[in-house]
Amino acid sequence: MANIRQDFLHKMSTRLYRENQAIRIETLSVQGMMQNPRFAQVMGAQGFGQFFEMLKYKAERYGTWLVEADRGFPSSKLCSTPGCGYLYKDVTLKNGVGPAPPVA
Repeated sequence: MANIRQDFLHKMSTRLYRENQAIRIETLSVQGMMQNPRFAQVMGAQGFGQFFEMLKYKAERYGTWLVEADRGFPSSKLCSTPGCGYLYKDVTLKNGVGPAPPVA
């Protein structure tokens, strides 16, 4: 299983760099997420730390920009529609999704 995961992480990180000029990642608190029983088993098996290290060294290899979003950046709460910018203030791990953005 470890070899399969390693192979997948290498292929995915290489594909990301070959298909994009820049990659933005969010520096999550994996240790904090491991304390949540909902995430612990899944997060522990994914190798996020290893994937992050691969992204770092491959950024230099492929000449691609790697931008790290700050932990305080509300990426999960921002509307994904380009140009919208609406911030869902009530999104939590419990309810998952906020209300629909206001219609202009």
